[in-house]
Amino acid sequence: MASGKKIIFFIGLLFLYIFFLGFFSVILPESDLMILAVVGFLLIVYVFIFRIYNIYNHLDERRVFMIFMVFCLLIFFSSVVLSLSSRLSGTLIKSPIKLVSLNARLWLTSPYYNETTTISTSVPEHGVYRFWNASIYYKDSLDKPGLYVIGHESSYPFFIKTADGQVIMTIDDPEIRSLIETYVPDNSVGIYTTDGKLGPGSYTFTTNYHFYAPLRCDDKDCLLNFWVYGGYVKHFNLTIYGQVEKIKTSPGLSVKKANGKVFVIGNDVLGPQILVLFKKPSSPGFYIENTNNALALYDKMAKDFGPGPIYIGTMVLLALFFVFLILTYLVYQKYGTEDVGVVPDHLSYVPDKTKKPWEVNYYYLNDGKSTDVNGFLATLLDLKNKGKIDFKKIEESGLIGKLRHKKRLIIKIIDPDTKDLDNYERMVLEFLSTHAKGNEVDIKALCRRAKIDQVLRSRLHDIVFYRPFASSPLDKKGYYLIIAISVVFVGLGFLIYRYFTTTYHRVFAMAPPMLGLIIGMVGLGLCNVLSPVELFSRWRDHEYENKLKWMAFRKFLEDMAMLKKYDENAISQWKEWLVYGVALGVGSKVLKNIRGVLEELKLPEGDLDDLEMAMDFYYVASSSVLDSFTPTVDTGEVLGMANDIISGGNFGGVGGGFGGGGVGGF
Repeated sequence: MASGKKIIFFIGLLFLYIFFLGFFSVILPESDLMILAVVGFLLIVYVFIFRIYNIYNHLDERRVFMIFMVFCLLIFFSSVVLSLSSRLSGTLIKSPIKLVSLNARLWLTSPYYNETTTISTSVPEHGVYRFWNASIYYKDSLDKPGLYVIGHESSYPFFIKTADGQVIMTIDDPEIRSLIETYVPDNSVGIYTTDGKLGPGSYTFTTNYHFYAPLRCDDKDCLLNFWVYGGYVKHFNLTIYGQVEKIKTSPGLSVKKANGKVFVIGNDVLGPQILVLFKKPSSPGFYIENTNNALALYDKMAKDFGPGPIYIGTMVLLALFFVFLILTYLVYQKYGTEDVGVVPDHLSYVPDKTKKPWEVNYYYLNDGKSTDVNGFLATLLDLKNKGKIDFKKIEESGLIGKLRHKKRLIIKIIDPDTKDLDNYERMVLEFLSTHAKGNEVDIKALCRRAKIDQVLRSRLHDIVFYRPFASSPLDKKGYYLIIAISVVFVGLGFLIYRYFTTTYHRVFAMAPPMLGLIIGMVGLGLCNVLSPVELFSRWRDHEYENKLKWMAFRKFLEDMAMLKKYDENAISQWKEWLVYGVALGVGSKVLKNIRGVLEELKLPEGDLDDLEMAMDFYYVASSSVLDSFTPTVDTGEVLGMANDIISGGNFGGVGGGFGGGGVGGF
């Protein structure tokens, strides 16, 4: 990729990064948005280092892996620290809908439960609601377990959507009813407005329930396992009336007893849940399931009554994330490490003169993927040195004289005989002969024609990006394995997240610690997938040592100070050095360095003339060939697609579970 296109590509990545952050800023919790920002930034830097700069061609494999692991560890620790600390953050949720406070009263002497819910929205909504995973009914006969709404208090119209999907509204409105039926989950209660939308702010309503939830009772005691709320609560306050004997709560809650009442309170709580053992009530109206020993059942459940499902899921994902990181390291140790001897940082001679320039480009710069423009140009330079072709430069004045000075590069075919050439060199020479006019090829005109001639463009592409039938120099088992592991572990992470949040509505905005770890796992998976193929592969037949030698030779060519150490006899090899320098992707730097050395040593004018021609060839041919593969883009179509993406709407909400639930807006 040319340097200019690399910069454009990198700028495009930055714009894409900013766009996605803006898109998810109204969906994700604040902590997860921070994780997405950090992981996304690390991935952009990672792509720049490993894909654009291609660090694998500048450092040895062990140093490259150390840098790779630094990125993996940064993604791991930033995701873990931000995810786990999000439970304690007072600004955990930045999504449009959040539960600010929940103040409730539960009677264990008579079957009633009152709840005052305050929901905040940062965007206009037709209404807000609180939904349960328990079944909600409206003043029906007590023929099935659930919560029966028997009253409410609010300054806005109130609605109920029952377990069977029935919608009850205090003020009927066909449009609002349709929205509730479409977007609000069953088992919900909430408020709405018939006058436009509720503006951003906090809204409070109180709901009175007949608490007909299952109690497990023996002759003396009863047991209640009540998941009060399934999501995040900024302020939680539950007062329990009755003879409580034992109580166990989920993390983040504290219990106080005073004046015959039990107070369960907490701030920044995720999934408040209680397990209560209390004296069996004498009043009717409870839904009772018989058990032999409520106390023994409480002790058994209390032993297993650890964190709520979100916490359990978070720990499971954390363990999975850690195993994923360890497996990444182990796969590298098993399939990616190379055993090589000592290779100097700089090598002042061509490591293997039997290697053709395109082979050096194919094996050691592109690691057996294909040749590239550099391999094609190096082959043309080599054919010139072999006397097969020659270069001729024609200078023309443009429309306004010297301000529009043009250079045309003509390739002149001297010897079309291909019998002493290998397959690739033969393809190149035959291609030039086919498109020559009077044994001359205007490379710029040829490439310009390739932009509109699909057949010519395809043929030029096959030659420039040549893939020989020879087997790859890399054993890629480790690379394929790490991709498979990444797909499996990220997939497992999503399945685990889905499993622990299946009882929620609109689960995407729920369970911030779990979601943050999922983002981190995706980031680690992308690091693996976007890593150089060579990192998790092993070179066959000790070819890695040869690659290091060629990279050391490349460093020598890039270092003008090293070139100056050699006398005129050594520098006379510059034509050979240039061919391999171009093949190794540093043609521009080598041309500049060699020119400086030749001028300083005051070598014959012929050398400078030849170098000048080589420079003209390199710059004109490289830009022409690259330009021939640049597709024409319909700007209007791209802008239209971007507008479609940006203007696409979505509906926000949060989900929950039994006795539990979440909040949402519509």
